[in-house]
Amino acid sequence: LVCAGVNLDDEVTDDDFIVRRFRTKGLVLQLTLKYENKHDVRDVGGVVCYLIIESIAQWSAVSTHLMQSFGVSVFVSVTGSYKRASVRQFFSSIVELYVFAQLPTYLTQFIALYGLGFTSEIYRRARR
Repeated sequence: LVCAGVNLDDEVTDDDFIVRRFRTKGLVLQLTLKYENKHDVRDVGGVVCYLIIESIAQWSAVSTHLMQSFGVSVFVSVTGSYKRASVRQFFSSIVELYVFAQLPTYLTQFIALYGLGFTSEIYRRARR
């Protein structure tokens, strides 16, 4: 709770403007573990795990036939990325970029030769 900057005795205002405390209303802590192998942390050559803590004020009640309890619910999610440089992928991207760069030329030529009606016939004759 301290890492999230929350105290259970802090007050929170509901949508109906009633002031309640986190202790009675409830709180959800979302813990996200984010793993990365490419990072800006100095003197670390391997994988780094960032812990991201978010607090969400919402009703978090558990009811049984004997009692009703409020409190803190904790959810954990794991994300991350693994990056690796690939020479093959780099050259493949360059070739794809070259092919896509030629696409507007072919499209304009197609429209000029076949999509402008009578004017296209003039362009086709001039091309021969």
